[in-house]
Amino acid sequence: MRVVVTPPSRIRSRRSGFTLLEVLVVVFIIGIMVTMGVMSVRGVSVEQMAEEVKRMDALLQLAQEEAILRSQEIGVHLDTDNYSFLLLDGREWRAIEDDKLFRKREMPEGVRLSLTIEEYITFAVNDDSKTSLTPQILLLSSGEITPFSLEFIAEDSGARITLKATIQGQFERGQEE
Repeated sequence: MRVVVTPPSRIRSRRSGFTLLEVLVVVFIIGIMVTMGVMSVRGVSVEQMAEEVKRMDALLQLAQEEAILRSQEIGVHLDTDNYSFLLLDGREWRAIEDDKLFRKREMPEGVRLSLTIEEYITFAVNDDSKTSLTPQILLLSSGEITPFSLEFIAEDSGARITLKATIQGQFERGQEE
């Protein structure tokens, strides 16, 4: 009977290193982890921004109906990162604060607003002073509305979603990426 003894150095050379399958599994797992990390750091998603556009669209339509039913003028004051609904009280506009629907709304982190009225771009400015609020958009008791184009812009990706209104009070949403 003949016994073949393999030197220990040859056994180690076969066992050292990883198989191709093991390397591929590790690379795949690292790829998934990196993708999840990038997605969590990326900022606001287009879906989240689209939800904000839908919310504002619905609130504007509801405010338009309220203006007609109450025979009262309603306005919308916009800043780059928030918007408020206003009521005309005599000769002065006042913010609606006691209503859950028409309260002041903040944009998600990383989303800013850009308003265009009659082809003039109006960049709303954040102003912390206590001056009276002036609406940029009017919702009149006659059913008319200030024609506008409002862009919701994701600062990180540059994605844009537009909400437009005609003077007759018809709203339209569009998406650009």
